[in-house]
Amino acid sequence: MQHEDLEKRQRDSLEKEETKKVLIIGTVSCVTKSREGPSPSFIAVPNSQLSEEEKEAKRRLKKRLRMQVKVDSLQNSIRHARRRKDATTENIQQNKLDELLEKEHEIIQEMQFGSDSSSNSYSLNNLKEKAKPFVEEVSKALVYSQAAKNALGEGISKESQISNAVKLLKHMTRGTQELSMFQDEAALWGYTRQKFYERALLLCASLGRIQLPCQEHVMGSSLDPKLREQQQLRQQIWCMLTSNKVRKVCSIGCGPGNDLVGMLSFLRLHHNDEGDDVNILDKVLLMDWSIDEWKAAIIGPLNDILKQKGFLNDIDTVFCDITKNFNDDGNKDALQQNPFDFDLFSISYLLSETRGKWGPFLKALVSNAKPGAMFYFAEPVPWQLHRFVEFFTQELQFIWLDSSMDYPIFQKADRRAGPSVLFAMKKEVEQK
Repeated sequence: MQHEDLEKRQRDSLEKEETKKVLIIGTVSCVTKSREGPSPSFIAVPNSQLSEEEKEAKRRLKKRLRMQVKVDSLQNSIRHARRRKDATTENIQQNKLDELLEKEHEIIQEMQFGSDSSSNSYSLNNLKEKAKPFVEEVSKALVYSQAAKNALGEGISKESQISNAVKLLKHMTRGTQELSMFQDEAALWGYTRQKFYERALLLCASLGRIQLPCQEHVMGSSLDPKLREQQQLRQQIWCMLTSNKVRKVCSIGCGPGNDLVGMLSFLRLHHNDEGDDVNILDKVLLMDWSIDEWKAAIIGPLNDILKQKGFLNDIDTVFCDITKNFNDDGNKDALQQNPFDFDLFSISYLLSETRGKWGPFLKALVSNAKPGAMFYFAEPVPWQLHRFVEFFTQELQFIWLDSSMDYPIFQKADRRAGPSVLFAMKKEVEQK
């Protein structure tokens, strides 16, 4: 009963998780013993049954993950200080960041990772740095556009926009949002100022992580069998993503279109000819329950920016309700867009908002999607993603692209250091 009450309180407080990003790990998997030392075979056991060696490894790993939360927070603080042209704050936070990165390096050495994997943290930071120029360029063009200036109007400040956006976000996180809330244009622009850059960068950097080598597990000298399987799947997915096979992208619950910009940034970095930014994608479809409101305020100006830069022709938009089946009358326009023919679907911060009502919609989507279709998910915490994995184990193959990426011991835990990111690919049809 106490566990159920705790779980309910955690789920009812999701809006706090995005800012707190506290790593709390309860029941974890542990390593079973063998004569030659810890085996890379994992089973779920209570935390109290961990050996001293396993507890020490867990302590170091948690320390490393918590360090990453602090690094991410300082990097965001520096970015906001630069936007405000606040050199004093920027210098103070940069000094703190330099000190943290030095400590992070010491922790990695203490964990005794292999030479390739010890650089993964720095590789991830490099991925973010490479993604930043394009994401920043588009984000700034959007939030400083004439449409954004018009939305301010008389007596409406940026602070007021952000305040309205926070109220909207809280309702979205609780699943209590109403369509009338999205008719507040100031709230939509405030939401875009707060979330657009961060979530576009998250998608681009998360996909970039697929190319990083699996880390040797802290408990053994060889890769866990699950990680070997993951490495093979990563290579297969990376080939799909970088061989010009992603031509049609659909963002479900698209909001202001941040996932699209993250995807464009990734494709420009990894498989488009240098200097050739024309026709990166053949078709883009943005779907949302409040698509008319997002299109009028944000997506329309975003479409103009991307067209002017030559990145795509047009953004198609359509209403969809993920809490209803595709066959529902409300989703008939979405069905007419032939959504099952797309190469990649992104669904960010939507499963938690809809509280498990997404089942019939995603069942139809996964069942009818073509073999090899790919799915990107991001959520503040992984509890709904765990349900998704359970529902679609037969149809999809999965890799985690968050802090649990190289640690099967933590992939079933109910927290991450930062957002929870899951990637899936539909299995090929077996020949009889």
